[in-house]
Amino acid sequence: MTAKLIPENILISDATVLINFLETDSFPLLLRLYKGRLHITDIVLGEVVGKRDVLNNAIKKRQIALHKTPIEMVAHLGKSFPGLDEGEASCLMIAKEKSWKIATDDGAAKNYIKKELNSLYIVTTFDILAECIGLGYVKKKEVLLLIKEMEVQANFIYNKDEYDAFVRQL
Repeated sequence: MTAKLIPENILISDATVLINFLETDSFPLLLRLYKGRLHITDIVLGEVVGKRDVLNNAIKKRQIALHKTPIEMVAHLGKSFPGLDEGEASCLMIAKEKSWKIATDDGAAKNYIKKELNSLYIVTTFDILAECIGLGYVKKKEVLLLIKEMEVQANFIYNKDEYDAFVRQL
């Protein structure tokens, strides 16, 4: 199945974005923004170590949908795209099949998504935070502090050009 040019507004997240929000206790922002439209795979769940209880609780409350992914298919995808880890590969596989957006901050994953789908399918931590500001869920000053917390507590690594573009749009 070929993905649509415009993805549905449903988000399947890899571990990088989840960890940014979980480790800074800002996970409720993500849940609020994507209420009923946030999905992860069992492989991504396995990649999240810290604050796993918060994630498991959100799954139990059906705030996040959990998808089982056939490891053989994910392994094949990983071999086809060296540098793509299993969690990212599982997200790409489902997003491509269902025309969903993928939340990731990983540079290699973003390149593969652009190649296999298109850039409209990519949602980054910055995109999520910008939307939260736009909807009035959080203030600009709070977001800039939150990004600093993400750097320290979640080891958030980002491209300086992406950060500068994000700050300019504020």
